[in-house]
Amino acid sequence: MWIGVAEYLFRDVDRLKAALDAALWDSQYRSNDMEFVLAARSWCECVQFGSFELYRRRFETTAQFFSPRFAEAQTLSTKMIEAILEEADRNGMTK
Repeated sequence: MWIGVAEYLFRDVDRLKAALDAALWDSQYRSNDMEFVLAARSWCECVQFGSFELYRRRFETTAQFFSPRFAEAQTLSTKMIEAILEEADRNGMTK
């Protein structure tokens, strides 16, 4: 799926430019990026310490946090895939 998303983005110069501009100049999402880095480091520490109990507790807490968001994420994911497939079909990239 990520390859399809990347191809969808990079095949259109305007979308690519917008993505690059956002990555370089839009600081709106920087705090979210930092949160992701910190969360990834915390998961890494669970593995490094070999603490399955800590890993299990973090997993269960994270799953509980995201649980109410799964339906919305599924809907959004479906829309993204449909947009990519439509674009691929318009460009003759589907079988």
